[in-house]
Amino acid sequence: MSELRRPKVEDYDMTDGTNGHMQFMRDWEAYQEAEKIERFEMALKEDYGIDEETWNNTPTKMKKLMADMHEKVANHAWLMEELECWRDNMPI
Repeated sequence: MSELRRPKVEDYDMTDGTNGHMQFMRDWEAYQEAEKIERFEMALKEDYGIDEETWNNTPTKMKKLMADMHEKVANHAWLMEELECWRDNMPI
């Protein structure tokens, strides 16, 4: 696993019209995707027990699909927890 570098706006030339902004947005989206996959790879080992060899033999498109689904499940779990907390704190 390589070290991810978060893109910084300061590193882009924003004075040349939209080119600097567009490049930053492309780099930001690539960073977000790589970070999502990295988080998912950690969950694979810790939560799902999938070994390195099996993961390395998985096609890239399938990896992205699985990472997206894992993220949606995590977001859903967070939302349900927030809703339960809100419900429990409602004055009745």
